[in-house]
Amino acid sequence: MNLKGWIWKSVVAGFAGSLVHLAFMYGKLRLGVLPSFQPYPAFQATLSRWLGTDVPLVVPWLLSFLNGMTIVGFLFARLQRLLPGRTGVSKGLAFGLIGWLFMGLIFFPVIGLGLFAAGRLGYCPGGVVVWNGSDLQHSAGHRIFRA
Repeated sequence: MNLKGWIWKSVVAGFAGSLVHLAFMYGKLRLGVLPSFQPYPAFQATLSRWLGTDVPLVVPWLLSFLNGMTIVGFLFARLQRLLPGRTGVSKGLAFGLIGWLFMGLIFFPVIGLGLFAAGRLGYCPGGVVVWNGSDLQHSAGHRIFRA
């Protein structure tokens, strides 16, 4: 596959995964699921502290979208041969687990939500799955579009 085709397919797959993530977050909001788990406002507050100025709420969403459309796809493409499993689904699950661990152990504590957002969710790390659930869609999308 040529570079232009690979980039286009990666962007489309990442965009699809990002849309699924957006749908999950919208559903979470509308259904009132995990109301104390608000990662985007926490990310916005952290960015505002780091930059020393107010950051509009759209910025964390755009960064998440950009991440989903580029960085996640690039990482999956580079790591796919190293991931355990023989099928795209098993590799996608492994990649999703790595993303879940990264979010729970590094990202959430950095933005003030604690390990696995336990400060907002009690001891259930389910919010990480809700917020980071698009990892599997991203990786599966990249696997599908690579064919």
